[in-house]
Amino acid sequence: MATPYKAINIDLNPHRQYSGHSDLLGFVNGNLKTDFKRVEEFCSGAPYCQLMDKLFPGSIDLTKVKFDSQLEHEYVENFELLADAFDECSVDLYFDFEKAATGCIRENFLFTQWFKRFFEANFETTGNQNYDALAARNNVRIEPGVFNRDEDIEPVTKSPGSDESQNMDEEQAGDGPEPEPELEQGDPDQAQALYIEEMLSNLEEPTKTDAETNAPPALE
Repeated sequence: MATPYKAINIDLNPHRQYSGHSDLLGFVNGNLKTDFKRVEEFCSGAPYCQLMDKLFPGSIDLTKVKFDSQLEHEYVENFELLADAFDECSVDLYFDFEKAATGCIRENFLFTQWFKRFFEANFETTGNQNYDALAARNNVRIEPGVFNRDEDIEPVTKSPGSDESQNMDEEQAGDGPEPEPELEQGDPDQAQALYIEEMLSNLEEPTKTDAETNAPPALE
């Protein structure tokens, strides 16, 4: 469908205007009247589709969005609708939507970070200020996307009786520093928070030391 919009483009830099996990959930739930608990539940693509409808009215046909799907191939179809809407609105973005559809924490976290900044940059100009999210989707509930957490988080375990385990026991018995608390089984929220923290630390920009190390030798 042809639309009159030309979006303000935002790059996919995770270090710009960083938002935490709770901020991203608040952004989506507040705009769509939903109750998502985790960012990777957006992997169905449906929340992004409706955010696009609110941001650029008419850019996407919500009757084609599968809001209640639990099937990965239908998640991909939702993302394809989103990609078509991006094209119509001149959104310049390369992103691995198929990986996001698997429920990958990293991909959904980074994409939601980007979408929040993109939404804020464009909403005042093009957004529907009186948007009724429930009415727009005919009061259908957006089902949380199904994902496999084990593919993203691999718990580290130590075998009882191992040298490392024995050393830890000796350290705890002595005057050494307190060991870091272990994750309790069945505590996915804490595991996710630690995973995201580690993920973002791996995305940090090069430090001054790194730049100096990679710099060409000075001319004498």
